[in-house]
This record gives sequence, structure tokens and C-alpha cells, in this order.
Amino acid sequence: MNISEQQLNNMMSAVTTALQPLIRALPVTPVEWADQNYYLPKESSYGEGEWKTLPFQIAIMNCMG
Repeated sequence: MNISEQQLNNMMSAVTTALQPLIRALPVTPVEWADQNYYLPKESSYGEGEWKTLPFQIAIMNCMG
């Protein structure tokens, strides 16, 4: 089979795009997830803003997840 460099690049790009949904994200602990994603709203918490895990919460949160 004789294909050009451009065709080969296009095929590799198509395969890479097709396989993207199959890539799994690395697992994270509940503490890592909360620190990266959780936000405290002002309506339901004393202090509004990003979640900051306190040292005593680490073991408790990781046991839950």
C-alpha cells in the first residue's frame, strides 16, 4: 500500500481523535478532588470561597471515598 505523508498524518490524527474518549482520567482522592473542585457558596456557609481541607479532615474524607 502506497500512501503519502499527508494521508498518513491525516490517518494518525483521525485515530488519535477517535481514541480520545477511551482515555481515563487518573483517580484522585476525595481530598484532592475537594481541593481542586469544591467551592463554598456564601448562602450556605460561614466563609465563602474555595474549599481548603484541614489536617484533621484528610483521614475522614479519604475513608469516605
